[in-house]
Amino acid sequence: MPTISLDQAEAGMVVSEDVLDRKGRVLIPKGGELSERTLEALAGWGVEALSVEGGEELQPLDPAALEEARAALSGRFLKTDLDHPFVSAVLDRAAQQRVRSGDFPATPVQSHGSIT
Repeated sequence: MPTISLDQAEAGMVVSEDVLDRKGRVLIPKGGELSERTLEALAGWGVEALSVEGGEELQPLDPAALEEARAALSGRFLKTDLDHPFVSAVLDRAAQQRVRSGDFPATPVQSHGSIT
């Protein structure tokens, strides 16, 4: 039951211990499955690490590949403040997922315009 950083957590993983906030309140009970929405919420609650069921600890991702993926995906965030903590966290998470999935390096993602 490895303990991993929130950046390494992925949707579908199952927590092996209660996930607590800074005040000790249970956010996800032991056995709960993580979703993308849950991962975003945990980041907002300040959770930095959690214990998950299963195999070995995830290997760190190549920082250069992460930076390239982040740059390639940044076109999706043209009308946002990339310095805002939430926007930056979402962009970082998307870059991590892209590198982990093996889709990177690949053709840069193009922006599809603004959302109205």
